[in-house]
Amino acid sequence: MLNTLQLQKLEEYAENVYEAIVIISKRARQINAEARKVALANAVEEDDNFDVFSDEPDFDNVDFSQKDEPKPTTVALEEFLAGKLKYEYGTVEKLN
Repeated sequence: MLNTLQLQKLEEYAENVYEAIVIISKRARQINAEARKVALANAVEEDDNFDVFSDEPDFDNVDFSQKDEPKPTTVALEEFLAGKLKYEYGTVEKLN
């Protein structure tokens, strides 16, 4: 678990605090999506009657919680501070 972090610390790894927050939040969403895919795959594997291809699959019985796992934002922040995240900007084309 992380302690309180000074925002200036984030500026050491990015142009500014806002850029750092965007990078960390995008990675946290990726981590969360990956965890949900694993939980769904486990639910399908455990339940032979689970039909993921039906028009309205029953997700009520799927446990998406990550009980013993750290929060996605914590993992993303740790990865960012360790320099494990690479990011680049797309090009913007000017419209006439």
